[in-house]
Amino acid sequence: MNKGYILQRVLRKALVFAMLAVTLLAIDMQAQIIRPEIPRLSLTGNEGGYNQAFYPDGRMWVTASGDPSLYNNNGPRYILVPVFMKNCWASKSPYTAAPIYSFNFKLQYDSTALKPVGVLTRGPWLEGSHPNVRYVKGDSASLADGWQITWDEARDTTYQVQSGLITTTNPNKYRGKRVRIAAQSPRPLPLTGDPRNQDCNGFSYMPLLYVRFEVVGRPGLGVSDVTPMIITPDSIYYNKLNAALESPFPGDINYPAPPPLDKVLAGIDYDRLGFEPAAVNNIRKGMIYVHVREAGRFDFLPKPTGNPNEVSVVNVDDKDTLFQLRRVVPFDPILQQSLGQARAGIQVTLKPDGVRATNVTIESDAPWLKFQTKGTKNPIPAPTRFGRIAYIDKGILGPPTGLGYPDAQNANLPAAIDPLLNLDIICDPAGLTDDPGNTPAVDYAGRYVGYITFKSDVADIAPVRLKVVFLYIRTPDEAYDGVPPGDDWAKGMQIIVRNSAPIPQSSKLMFGTGYRATRAADSLFGEFAYDVAAPSGFYARWFAIDSAGLGPNYFEWSNGLGDFTGVFSSRDVRDITEEKTLIYRCRFNAGGSNNYPVVITWDPNQFPAGAQLYLRDIDNGKLFGLDMRTATQNPDGTRSYTIRDEKITAFDIEYTPARATRTSDLEKGWNFVSLPVRPSNNDYRQVYPNAQGTTPIKFSMDIYQAEEQLRVGTGYFIRFPRKETITISGILVTRIDKDLYPVHVYGGWNTVGSLSVPVTVDKMDFQALNNQTPAPQRLSGVFTYLTNQGYREVSQIDPGKGYFVKLNGEGFYKIQADVTKSSEGVTKGDVLASCASVTVRDNSERENVLFLTEGRNNIDVNQFELPPTPPMDWFDARFSNNSYVESGDNATLRFQGVTYPVSLTFNNNKATYTVVEPLTGNVIGQVNNGNGKVVINNERISNVRILVSNTEAGNYDITASPNPTVGVAHVSFTLPETQNVTVKVFNTMGQEIATLVNGVVSKGSTTVDFDGSNVAEGTYLVKLVAGDFVAVRKVNIVR
Repeated sequence: MNKGYILQRVLRKALVFAMLAVTLLAIDMQAQIIRPEIPRLSLTGNEGGYNQAFYPDGRMWVTASGDPSLYNNNGPRYILVPVFMKNCWASKSPYTAAPIYSFNFKLQYDSTALKPVGVLTRGPWLEGSHPNVRYVKGDSASLADGWQITWDEARDTTYQVQSGLITTTNPNKYRGKRVRIAAQSPRPLPLTGDPRNQDCNGFSYMPLLYVRFEVVGRPGLGVSDVTPMIITPDSIYYNKLNAALESPFPGDINYPAPPPLDKVLAGIDYDRLGFEPAAVNNIRKGMIYVHVREAGRFDFLPKPTGNPNEVSVVNVDDKDTLFQLRRVVPFDPILQQSLGQARAGIQVTLKPDGVRATNVTIESDAPWLKFQTKGTKNPIPAPTRFGRIAYIDKGILGPPTGLGYPDAQNANLPAAIDPLLNLDIICDPAGLTDDPGNTPAVDYAGRYVGYITFKSDVADIAPVRLKVVFLYIRTPDEAYDGVPPGDDWAKGMQIIVRNSAPIPQSSKLMFGTGYRATRAADSLFGEFAYDVAAPSGFYARWFAIDSAGLGPNYFEWSNGLGDFTGVFSSRDVRDITEEKTLIYRCRFNAGGSNNYPVVITWDPNQFPAGAQLYLRDIDNGKLFGLDMRTATQNPDGTRSYTIRDEKITAFDIEYTPARATRTSDLEKGWNFVSLPVRPSNNDYRQVYPNAQGTTPIKFSMDIYQAEEQLRVGTGYFIRFPRKETITISGILVTRIDKDLYPVHVYGGWNTVGSLSVPVTVDKMDFQALNNQTPAPQRLSGVFTYLTNQGYREVSQIDPGKGYFVKLNGEGFYKIQADVTKSSEGVTKGDVLASCASVTVRDNSERENVLFLTEGRNNIDVNQFELPPTPPMDWFDARFSNNSYVESGDNATLRFQGVTYPVSLTFNNNKATYTVVEPLTGNVIGQVNNGNGKVVINNERISNVRILVSNTEAGNYDITASPNPTVGVAHVSFTLPETQNVTVKVFNTMGQEIATLVNGVVSKGSTTVDFDGSNVAEGTYLVKLVAGDFVAVRKVNIVR
């Protein structure tokens, strides 16, 4: 082997090892301690300054104790004073640092300001710097945690003298005391860094322990409100070494005895130059100044200005213990769906100036109620139900040009005041349920109350509660026709009201219906009542109204309805179960006459299928009215209406939902019906699926007409095979006129329909066909047809029924739901109450009631005219004058569609009635005054004559003899007094044959002859009329 090659390999290995040694030496010098250092104590937690997390300006600001009889958080107040240590006492060759198993030191204080009450090994740990100091933990373990600690206190007249702050003659030294703290443990004192990869400069100052003091000083009492706390530089023992005076390695130049002060104590070292503010004092390492201040109180911003929709905080009890967020915090699950939660921002502060609250805790009492901070001061960056804040400062921190002071070293630190604490109040709907992963259903909609509690041991009043009302809004029921609502569009319907100013102004309004909504301001649906008047400039708002146009509790809502979400200028949601046309009234101010025209715009896609919406002026549509589905269309598909008249400052929207239901009771046979609602499909087979074959029939232009497509406002005859009750669903009908539901009517009889609600007949009206013709007038009563009773005159129009009415001309049917009492029905009722009644009843229990006036011929029976006779197989009963009232003495009664036998029951009659067969003259029966019944068994008889004889008058009599006769019959009658008399002879057809007497006849008996030789064989009727007395006798002529 080549020796030179071997030598090269040896040299290369030696070089590698040499380089590695140099590298390791460099690493050792850069990353490890050079030599052990005596532990250093500090009251400010920093080598040459202060820990800004604990002391933002290098001072300790404490709150004076208070009088517990004054406020709820007064009484003794306590502070925890951390004693910090940097421990870099670690062996480093050639030095051996013996582990520390014991220590003791003295802490001086002003006995007129503070009183020691204990020593703790656990306390708060703070991180960060002003203004973002985070309260990391409240019971963080100190270096001496687990050690056995003893302490005692004694007077110490070296207070401030030993540190060179005052002279030995200054009496303030007599206020000094010291607490000596001694500790020992079988475990060595922990280091505050890692000697393996840090030098001593990288070691931290950590709390060694905490001394608990009671604050006994008061602001302004001598100098006890600003006093130094001092770790004495003459007695600091670690094991048996007094590190303040002795060297751990005697004779070593690196460890002189006594050591320099900065080798055992750390902190601020500053001497006044004479121009500093009074708050800046001479200070040495191992010291901190304690400033005693009055306690502050929690306060909140913003303050209310009067707008109910603003986020502001009110002092509920005026005692600073209970505050309330003035407006509710709303969450609309449609509008705010993407946000997932509702928020309201407030600011937390203190009052008065020059106070500080430390260890502030904030906690909510409801799972849905959370909070977080935002902005420059952000100690609680994430939503939570519990949080801590190291301090809230008001007027202490900040530049001396403001309310603050320079720091303990006269530096302009912090450079800014403690910012207001911006607190976002979060109302999370997920917290309303047991399943926080899902947004709650509509069943959770409602008003929820929660409280956020603020605490601080040093606040004048604590705890303080902030009341929060969370409104989980119930959305309106209306939704798009197949168009899913997005974040920009809530459920419900919307309009936009815009003026024509140079820079147009507009307001968006929402309306609809919902479960449990009312006409009032429903917070459940996001509504509130404005408590401030509408602005003098442009605005548009909904106003609640009642039938009088004022609204219930009108003055409560006289300023209109608002929207808690702020998305709309106004909301108005009504009861979904209210079965009538809903009227939404909007009042607006264009902001001046020059800002007209005003344009109202809407999107018909928002209207529910089948619903009817009608826009009109508030004077019931006298100025304008239009169907909102067919109004002027804009290029973008919306529709609009333009108001040009500056005198118009309000309008109504009539909304008729398509969800009304009505039931109709139908009899077997023919029924007289009309649509009680507007169905989605008006084919009669869909509306009445069990109708029996025949197409519905209406009566118009003097004829019956078949019609398959049923129309609102028209009456129809429909036949059913059996008795049943049906339910019809559709849109409420509360008005019928030529604009909304045109029903063409003609002179004569017409079949008309009903509304969805009952109204009296005096609400029935008619409109002119055009401007050249007058409106038709009603000539008759209003009749319905009952399957088992025939026609009945009515005083009320009921939903689902059909009606006959007779007119004097052509026009349009008009009726509106506005119920008042009908005077017409009362007048006719008086007439009928004085008449005798005849009930026509057949063997199938179908019946009708007719009336006889019993000789009172001054009654106009035309007002009782019946509608046209129905087809022959329909039950009907009427007099020959086509009326249900007859005033003649010989009335002819006709009936059809009956099942024999047929009975005629007389009631309330004062006369005697004889029922005869018209063709034969045969008497079927007779009823004397009072009550009685005549039965007709002969199926060939479909009409009878009713002859009247008044037997109530005394001393009247009439006879005919002989009877029967072949020639002359002697008619004798007796009168109680002289009076005008007629005696006439009629055949059974009612035709007059002869007049026997017509003039004044004296009192007593009179006889006249009836010569029957010139008339045909048969039965004749002799009728005597004397004043109110009427009598009829039958005379038979035989051959």
